[in-house]
Amino acid sequence: MGKLPKEIILYGEGVPEEYIDALHSYLNDKLGYGTILRKGYIVYNERAPFVLASLRIRGPHGERREPLPLEIEVEKRGLERRSPPKGVIYDGWEFMRYIRSLLPSHSISRLHILITTRLLSTEEGGIHHIRAILLGYPCIISTSGLVEGPAKPRKFYLFRRLGNEELYRAVEEDNSLRHDDPRLPLVLRGYTLQALFYHATGNPFCKDKGCCLYNAHWQDELIYAQLESPYELCPLHKNLLEELKKGNG
Repeated sequence: MGKLPKEIILYGEGVPEEYIDALHSYLNDKLGYGTILRKGYIVYNERAPFVLASLRIRGPHGERREPLPLEIEVEKRGLERRSPPKGVIYDGWEFMRYIRSLLPSHSISRLHILITTRLLSTEEGGIHHIRAILLGYPCIISTSGLVEGPAKPRKFYLFRRLGNEELYRAVEEDNSLRHDDPRLPLVLRGYTLQALFYHATGNPFCKDKGCCLYNAHWQDELIYAQLESPYELCPLHKNLLEELKKGNG
C-alpha cells in the first residue's frame, strides 16, 4: 500500500512566505501528528550562479550552452534577493539533480518539497514542455509552471494571434490561472498532495477529473480539479490517505 514520510520539509523560492505557512498548516491538519512538518531554505553554494545559468534552456529541443557573464550575474542577484529571474526556462531534471545535491540529507523517510517561481521544462516527444510539478527527490512545484504549463482555452490562442489584448486578458482571467493569482495557495494544496502520494505509493495521479490528484493538461481541467470540484480527493484516494495515516500512527 505504501507509507507516508516520517518528515516533510517545505522550501520556498521566490514565492510569498505565506504560501509556505499556509501549506504547512494545511498538511498539519491533513496528516495529523503522524508526520513531522517543518520549513527550510535551500542553501545554494558558491557555484550556484554559474550552475543555474548553465541550466537555462535555449530552444524547444532543450538546447543549452555556456552561460554569458551577464546571465551569471543575473542569477547571482536573484539568489541574493531570493527572487529567481522571471521568464527564464531551466532544464527541469538537471535542476532537480542540482537541488538534490544541496539537501542536508537524502533519507527516503523524508519528503522534500520545493515551491519555486522558476519555469522548469522537461522533454517529451523530442520537445521541451513547461511543467507544473516534477516528481522525484526532491519534488518541485513551480507556481509559474502552474500558470504557463497547462494549455489555456483554444480561444485564448486565437485572440492572441489576432492581437486583441482586451479579449486576451478577459479569457486569461476567466479561465486560467494568472501570475500572483490569489487562488494559487489553494491550487498548491492539491499539487502538494500529488507529491505526497508519489512519495508514499509511487502513483501520484488519479483518473477522476474531480480529484485533486488529476493530472491536468488544460487550465480548465486544473481549475476544476483544484478549485471547483465538490470534493478534494476522490473516495478511493480519500480512503487510501486514511489508511496511510493509520500506518504512521
